[in-house]
Amino acid sequence: FISFVKTWPSLDYMMIHGIRTKNESILGEEFSREKYIPCVSKEAPLEDGFSGHVTDYIAAQTLNRDTHYYVCGNPHMVKQTIDIISGKGIRINQIHTDMYY
Repeated sequence: FISFVKTWPSLDYMMIHGIRTKNESILGEEFSREKYIPCVSKEAPLEDGFSGHVTDYIAAQTLNRDTHYYVCGNPHMVKQTIDIISGKGIRINQIHTDMYY
């Protein structure tokens, strides 16, 4: 995803990043606070972050039906996220994925 941001600097996006600990955050390296939400699962979250998994965060959000969603990560998380997003009325052709094995 970092290559998307560097290739298209005017891209309107929000990065929701699942991390275990705060030291895995890439806030400030590639992403500003306005565009980056760290979801910390194994310790207290960063300021303005979320305590829990990405799937928990997304499940609690109201999603924009005019947006495209790019989900990448382990296959189990990607499948869970697709189910959550599509369950909120987002069409499957608006959901793009990469799975890491």
